[in-house]
Amino acid sequence: MPGESATSAPPRIGRLARLLAEVGASALRGEQRAGALEPLRFSRTFPAAPPAEGLREAVGRSGLFYESHLASWLRGEFPMARLRAEPQARFRAPETDPGEGARLARPSVATTVQPAAPGGLPSGLEAIVREQLATLATGIAVVPLEPWPGRRATLAIGREAAPRSPPGAEGAERWCATLRLELPVLGALAFTLRLAGGCVRIEAHAAQPAARRALLAGEAELGEALARASLALVRLEVAGDGG
Repeated sequence: MPGESATSAPPRIGRLARLLAEVGASALRGEQRAGALEPLRFSRTFPAAPPAEGLREAVGRSGLFYESHLASWLRGEFPMARLRAEPQARFRAPETDPGEGARLARPSVATTVQPAAPGGLPSGLEAIVREQLATLATGIAVVPLEPWPGRRATLAIGREAAPRSPPGAEGAERWCATLRLELPVLGALAFTLRLAGGCVRIEAHAAQPAARRALLAGEAELGEALARASLALVRLEVAGDGG
C-alpha cells in the first residue's frame, strides 16, 4: 500500500483469534480430537449413577456449554451451584466500571478467582475454549473417558450429518456416537453407533481377529441389552484393518 513502510510491524493477532484459526484448520483436515475435558472416571462415578446420568453430569459441569448455562441462569432456569462447578467460574475479567447489565451478566460465582489478563484469554481456559470452538465448528462433542483405572477412551457425540438412518427410521432425528478405546487383550477397538427413532446401527472395528469373533458372538446379547433400553439393534457390522 502507498505510504506504508516495508518494515511495518505485522498486525497483532490475539490468542482467541489464533485459536479460531487453528480450530478451523483442524476441522477442515478432519483431525480426530482427544477432548480437553476432565476424563469421566467410571470407577468414581459408577455404579453410584447410571452411565447416561454420569455422562450427562460430567459434560454439564465441564464448561463446554457454560455460556448456554449462563443464559439459562439469567432466566432463572439454571442453579447457581451448578454454574459455580464449571471451570469458567474461576476466572473474572479485569475490574473496570461495568454497567448494571454487565454486572448482571457476570454473576459472582466464586469467592476465590483467578484474574484474566487484560484483553486476553486466561491460559487456564485455553483448552476448554479450544474445545468449545471445535464443538461449534464440527457439531461434535468429544468426551474423554477412563472406564478402568489408567485406561483411556474417547466418546464423540453429534447429530448424524449423512442420511444414513437405519431402515424404518427414515425422517427421524439422527445421532451418531463413536467410542474409541484399546484393551489389553482385544486390542484397539472403535464403535460407531447411529441412532434414529429408537433404531440402532453399530459399525465396529477391531484390529485383532479374536476381537472380531468375540464381537460377532455377542451380537444376540447386545441386542437383548439394547432392547431393555427400548432400542432395537437393526444391524451390527464388524470389520478389521482390511475392511
